[in-house]
Amino acid sequence: MNYSINDNGEVVCMSANKTPKVRWETLTLAQVNAEYLNKTYPKKDTTLVVYRCDQCDYYHLTTKYKDI
Repeated sequence: MNYSINDNGEVVCMSANKTPKVRWETLTLAQVNAEYLNKTYPKKDTTLVVYRCDQCDYYHLTTKYKDI
C-alpha cells in the first residue's frame, strides 16, 4: 500500500521510504515547483516531472531519467 488515510478521511500518498509525498492541487503549481527544484538542484541523469495521482487526485513529482 502506497497511501494511508488521515484523521480527516483524506488519502495521503506515501513515498518509498514511508514519508508523505508533497502534493499540489493544480498542475501549474506542481510544474512551477518541479522547474524550481530542477534548476536549484540539477542532476546529471534525472529530472523531476509532474504526474496526477490516481489515488488522491492531487499532483506529485517523480524522477525521470533523461534521454541520452
